[in-house]
Parts: sequence; C-alpha cells; structure tokens
Amino acid sequence: MDTIDVVVVGAGVVGCAIAERMTRTPGRIVTVIERREAIGLEASRRNSGVIHTGLHLRPTSWKAKLARAGAVQALAW
Repeated sequence: MDTIDVVVVGAGVVGCAIAERMTRTPGRIVTVIERREAIGLEASRRNSGVIHTGLHLRPTSWKAKLARAGAVQALAW
C-alpha cells in the first residue's frame, strides 16, 4: 500500500480546491476526509459562495471596485 502524502479534512469548496491543487504534483497521494455522505454538501459561513457586488458600498471606494471586479470574474467562469 502506498503512503499518503497529503490529507485534506473537509470536502467543501475550499477542501476540494486544495485537494485538486495538491494532485497537480506527479506521484503525490492526496486523501480527502469528509464527514457527510457526499462532497460539497456544506459551506462554512466564511465560504458560502456569495458573490458580493459592492452595491451597498460607496462607488468610488477600493472595496466597491474590487467587489465589482471580482463579481465580473466570477460570472465569467
């Protein structure tokens, strides 16, 4: 049996993204541990997948500009 190089705890959005990135190294063995019956069934309150448009912010603020730019990029995916 091969040894495990990386263990990712949680198969939510972030856990799956980390696991996918870790598999890009040839020969690396990645194991994902999830408490639910399938992947992607939960999201932490910090990673809920909400796209913030910045509509409630002062339009010229950096936060509003970055929020709008991020929303455009996310929708282009």
